[in-house]
Amino acid sequence: MSEPIPAEAIESQKAKFIEGAKQSLLEKIRPIIEYHVRSAVAPETITDEMELNQYYVGEAVNEHEASGKTHPYKSFSDFAKEQRGA
Repeated sequence: MSEPIPAEAIESQKAKFIEGAKQSLLEKIRPIIEYHVRSAVAPETITDEMELNQYYVGEAVNEHEASGKTHPYKSFSDFAKEQRGA
């Protein structure tokens, strides 16, 4: 007969699963949050086309970084720093 799984192991696995789910959801909604923040801070300074382009570039960057490949893309924060002259 098999031994029962310790409660600590179950809680540990549950915590890992929940943290992974949070990170996954955050990655999915981050572009939406960024869009609304930019819209609130500087209305009408970014078009839907620019927003979609940023989203797809962001996805390409994430895919390349996850696979360990180099990429020619800049993150939005790097681009913004460059534009500010920082």
